[in-house]
Amino acid sequence: MRMDLKCKRVSPVIILSKLHKEKRMATITKWIEDQHCWELTTFSDGKRLSLNGPDDWSSYIRKSQKLYCTKRQCGGGSILVWILVLSSGLLCNWIVKGNLNSDKYIELLQTTAVPIMKLNCGEDILIQEDNSTGS
Repeated sequence: MRMDLKCKRVSPVIILSKLHKEKRMATITKWIEDQHCWELTTFSDGKRLSLNGPDDWSSYIRKSQKLYCTKRQCGGGSILVWILVLSSGLLCNWIVKGNLNSDKYIELLQTTAVPIMKLNCGEDILIQEDNSTGS
């Protein structure tokens, strides 16, 4: 029996305004001009893993169907994996339960991330958060 399926993927689009682009270019230009010290820079990023459907917004569906990315306001569930990459190559990760609002993020930084960065990089540290302009 032929199922007549094909894989469709929702195109990922990052929508940046002209102002966003200008701020990012200004930050990068400043880092280059100031000969930024990468040994003091820690990068971080997070990935929410959905229990609601495909995480990469692709799925096998019938050729005649359209692919919709559902977003539930309640239910479904997910977890967030948040990671630090230190200049030494050390990776530190945390599983964040529930939503990561600003209060939880500040607590995560104060209680775990900053102490790890100071232990490995000293007192003079810089964290580059995903999608941050750095300004």
